[in-house]
Amino acid sequence: LLQRWVPKWYEAFSDPDLGGFYERLGHSFKPILTGQRRLITQCRQLSIYSHATVHGCGRDLPGLRERFEFIVRMYDAPETGGMIFSVDDNGAPLDKSYDLYALSFVIFSMAHYFQASADERACALALRILRFIDTRFRVAGMKGFVETLGFDLIPQDKVRRHESHMHLLEACLFAAEIFRETAYIKMADELVDLFLSS
Repeated sequence: LLQRWVPKWYEAFSDPDLGGFYERLGHSFKPILTGQRRLITQCRQLSIYSHATVHGCGRDLPGLRERFEFIVRMYDAPETGGMIFSVDDNGAPLDKSYDLYALSFVIFSMAHYFQASADERACALALRILRFIDTRFRVAGMKGFVETLGFDLIPQDKVRRHESHMHLLEACLFAAEIFRETAYIKMADELVDLFLSS
């Protein structure tokens, strides 16, 4: 899988014009334009290709740094410290909300990318996103985190899912292992306590 298919997927999913990755492929590995490029899709792909680079796809996959830079360039919202949910197929902002599930994958993918590249910018971005979640996604009197914030940082009325919290735990455990940063352990401990007490 790592030696044969992952390099094929990487080549097929990589967008040579806009940068980053396509959302979907069709017959014969032809890209299907869906009208959106979600942050979570970019991060999932960066994760698997970084993992493959570290763990034996047989060769370095070219352009991982450019894919990382695409994510920062297209999704970063420095005025708030977050990263928006999606852009359109031309790279214009589409959904400017902040999604807990997607931001969890930012942390996860940055740890994988750092392991493959030693790019210190990934460390800083992952920690910034963790702090954004920790400070912006809380609601007084409630354990855990809201699912989604509007671009105005006001919580949106969405059902709170266990899955987003589980992926945040997964991301923090892996990031703690890679970055050796206690903030991830602190968050992981809080999430385990939430699961055990709910």
